Amino acid sequence: PISIYSMNWDGAQFSAPISLDRSFNGVSFTGGAAQDLELALDQTGHPYIAWTDQMNGSPQIYLRGNTHDLTGTVYPIQTGFNVQNFLNAQDLGPGDVLVINGTVAGFSIAVGDSGVVILGAPGATITGDLAVNADDVTVQGLTITGAIAATNSTRFSLRESVVSGNVTLTGGNSSQLVHNILKGASAVTIGGAAVNPAIFFNTVQASGTGVTLTGVGSSGSIVFQNKITAPLGISLGPLSTGTIESNDVIGSSTGLDVTGEIGRAHV
Repeated sequence: PISIYSMNWDGAQFSAPISLDRSFNGVSFTGGAAQDLELALDQTGHPYIAWTDQMNGSPQIYLRGNTHDLTGTVYPIQTGFNVQNFLNAQDLGPGDVLVINGTVAGFSIAVGDSGVVILGAPGATITGDLAVNADDVTVQGLTITGAIAATNSTRFSLRESVVSGNVTLTGGNSSQLVHNILKGASAVTIGGAAVNPAIFFNTVQASGTGVTLTGVGSSGSIVFQNKITAPLGISLGPLSTGTIESNDVIGSSTGLDVTGEIGRAHV
């Protein structure tokens, strides 16, 4: 496997504000046979890299961009640290990053900590549940033994993580689940009138239902290129709208179940 590292010029030397960007898997946990790497900057200096990768047998194009401005503080979190007490005592926001090393207990992210980024070093684990009640929260590179519940969160992002419990998105706008391994009994549930949730490139291994769109209905959902292994692959509930495309549903007695009246949905 080939790792891609990232460092910034600080006026005197190249350095990485977050050590994970220049170690272990670097900026991408996906792929591993990178070729033809290209770099570009946008008008504000944010870097974007693109490359081709044949790790899965056929050429694919990958793109990574860093739009996070690290204007705050990077907090290294070690095994046993009480993250909940820390969050309760701090007022974190955009530009602040928690880098988890080792194992910590589950915690809740309140609205006062909107914008925080939670990164996991290799092997980092959250034992228990993670609750997100804030906007613009990113969780990346973690193993989570419990469930994740994001409630009325705008732009919540779960990336390149392994989750043993259920992942539930209730309400909110433009949340993303990308490149994860999701193992809950009902692995992904989207409801509460969630708007524009995106479920991309995940491996779903459920003992019940893989992906459920339920409640009063979600709108603008995109369920794209996921590999779903479950007795019931995808359940599409009342008044849900969106696109379900290019998913592999395996080992299911029912691939797609449509319940009640639905809105506009492309399958």
